[in-house]
Formats: sequence, structure tokens, C-alpha cells
Amino acid sequence: MRVDHINFNNLKIFETVYKEKSMTAAARELHLTQSGVSQHILALEDELGLRLFDRVNKKIIPTEAGKRLFQSSRPALLEIENTISELHSEKGILKGVVTMGLPIDFGTHVVIPKLAEFGERHPGIVFDVQLDSTSKLVEDLYSGKLDFAYVDSYSFDKSVEVEPVAKETLYLCASQKYLASKGHAKKTKAYFESLDYVAFQDGEQILRSWMQHHLRKKSIHLNVRAKVKSVYAVYKFISAGLGVGILPDHFYRSLKQHDLEVIEGSSKPLNNTISMAYLKGRSNQASVDAVKGFLRDSIQF
Repeated sequence: MRVDHINFNNLKIFETVYKEKSMTAAARELHLTQSGVSQHILALEDELGLRLFDRVNKKIIPTEAGKRLFQSSRPALLEIENTISELHSEKGILKGVVTMGLPIDFGTHVVIPKLAEFGERHPGIVFDVQLDSTSKLVEDLYSGKLDFAYVDSYSFDKSVEVEPVAKETLYLCASQKYLASKGHAKKTKAYFESLDYVAFQDGEQILRSWMQHHLRKKSIHLNVRAKVKSVYAVYKFISAGLGVGILPDHFYRSLKQHDLEVIEGSSKPLNNTISMAYLKGRSNQASVDAVKGFLRDSIQF
């Protein structure tokens, strides 16, 4: 028999009758009439198709079925009561798992230190952080695996709320030794086509955005020597002299010692907007909303 066919109010009354060994005593404890308690027990017996009590000389004696039902239902009902009590006592206390997706490097260098700060204040919070590319984070956001995600520029449908929360300036960098080997030619299309490149993540999109922003050139040949998923890997390649690559300002500033040089463009610095994205209408626990609000306030443009 399926449990969803059972009236749990009847089950609770059965438990009280069993403990009190009396319909009258159970009625007093439950603030019901004796006849009302009796009707609930009869209804439960009818639902189960089992006799739970024998009525002998105005006394009730649990049957074997009644004994077994009490032995299994009592711990379950106690657990439910304890859980409800805990939920009420935890009102106002931030607790639970917050699942979020972050770009690998922005997440590592900017967001995670802020999460650590928040977590120190709220020991009941557990962070489940996924560091990945924007395309993978968007996929998991739509599937409901993430409470929210920080993402680069992306085209969402109307089911997703997008809040711009931060921006990073993108620098085109190379080692001083590598640039010296290329001479000091004027920064023309021909000069940039003579360089070697380290591309970030899935392709050349960020490099080409920099070229279009500064050179106004959509069509330019890029000799890509390596494609990597993290900014740190870009840094290791270009510092070793393989070529040039894009580094965000927060990462560049974190480097204590380096021999890198920023290649100046012809326009204002190129910025990449980071947005917080989450599904509209999704019901969040208080801890998720608290973390989102803290990050909004602490990570500024």
C-alpha cells in the first residue's frame, strides 16, 4: 500500500491512543472528543484494511498489526517533529548549501576571497563552487544545478535575470624579452599579424575583441600557438616567451614580480563586463539571497 493513501492525522491520533492505551485519555491529550478519536481510528483501520485494536470489555488492546505499525511509525513521526522544530528554531540563522558557478580566474581572484569573508561571519553556510567556462556555467544554470552564476557577456532568454556587477580591464601582455625580439615597429595590422598568440579558453574571441576594439579590424590573422582554459596558464606561456596573450587587470595586479609589458592599444582600455545570472522566479533559501546581496555590495565596478 502506498503511504500517500494514509491520512497522517489519523496516524498521529493512533500513536497517541497506543501510548495512552485509552481512547478517552487520548481524547483529553489531543483536545478532541472520545467519539472523534474513535472515528479517526476506525478510518485508519479502514484505510489500511487492518484491525489495529481489539475492543474487549470497554478496553482497547493493540493487535499484532497495531504493535508493528506503532514500532515503525513512532520514530518517523518523531523525526518529522524534530525537523519542524529545528526549522523554526533556525529562522533568522543563515544555514545551508549555496551552489554557484564562477569564471575560473575572476572567481578565483575576486569572488572566492569575498566568499571566505562571508563564510567566516556565517559558519552555517557551505559553498559549492563550480569553476568553468561561461558556456558550461550557462548550461548548468538553465538545468537548475546552480543557484546563480557569474558570467561573461552572453545572450540569455527571458527566463534568466542578468545583473551587471563588475568589470575587468583586459590587457594584451607579453614578456619584455619577446617584444624586444619583435623590434619597435609601429603598432599596425602587419605588426600584430607578426606576433604569436596564446588564446584563452575555447578560441580566439577575446583576442579578436581586443584587435577590433583597438585596431578596428575584424579580419586579422592570428598565429595562435596555444589555447588554454585559465588565465594563469596564459600567463605561464607568455612569461616563458611563447607569445602574447590577454590578462585581466585583477590578475595582472596580483603578480608581485614579473617581466611582462602591456601592449598599448589605440583606444581606451577594453573592458569585459561580468554579470550575475539566475533563473527568474526560482525560490531561494535565505542563505542564497544573502550571499548574492553580499557579493553585489562588495564587488563593485
